[in-house]
Amino acid sequence: MKFEEIFIKTETMNFWWGEYGLIEVCDEYISIYGDAACKNLIGSCDIYAKPVLQNIMDDEDQEDEDIDKIRDFLESDKVVYDYIYPRTIKEILFNQVRHKAPKNKYGIKPTYIMMWDNVDVLNILEIKRCVNLFLMKFCDAEVENIQFVDVPSYEEALKEYEDIF
Repeated sequence: MKFEEIFIKTETMNFWWGEYGLIEVCDEYISIYGDAACKNLIGSCDIYAKPVLQNIMDDEDQEDEDIDKIRDFLESDKVVYDYIYPRTIKEILFNQVRHKAPKNKYGIKPTYIMMWDNVDVLNILEIKRCVNLFLMKFCDAEVENIQFVDVPSYEEALKEYEDIF
């Protein structure tokens, strides 16, 4: 499958604070759409850069299995996917991803996907690279053009940043 154009929506203003040089962004939740009006959702995921995973690994409440998985990732140069599977009947019926994804031992697809990216910060180029990888892995698709939607101006991002900090 080939998409001529894909549209990305970031779900927080934090990403744009990073893009405008106010902070460094190490994680972002994105939604991927087939249309500019954001009606045709293709998929979504959280993208984590190395510093986020390092912080999770340093958290004393983490399970040893999770720490080992993160440590292995941090020592590699690969993109890794982590999956959250449904825990209730309602999640099984309504929240499984619609695209191709690995099933758990019960034959159920995940409700949530995290993409671990082996970079120190996220930016527009890195998000676009991750979207391409996501589409190839889960949709067997290539895309010619990736556009961001609902991009705030520098002034809007700065105002919200100043209001919070």
